[in-house]
Amino acid sequence: MAEQCFDCFLSDVAMRAQLERGETFLFKISMWQEIERQIERLGFDDSYFVTEVSAKRGKFTKVTPVIRGQTQSVRNAA
Repeated sequence: MAEQCFDCFLSDVAMRAQLERGETFLFKISMWQEIERQIERLGFDDSYFVTEVSAKRGKFTKVTPVIRGQTQSVRNAA
């Protein structure tokens, strides 16, 4: 299934609906901190990773569901 890509921020209602679907999606904006705060405010902060990714057309914000059992951070990577 293709990832959805949004041009701007979503309202809380639209964001909640998107998060409840449990799919990966992108924003064509590089405002990952604001999007991360919105996801936290909506109560999904333990369920999603928010990252900034670079592409040919600039930076995007990617929202990816956490796979249970997946390590959220890598410590002491050598």
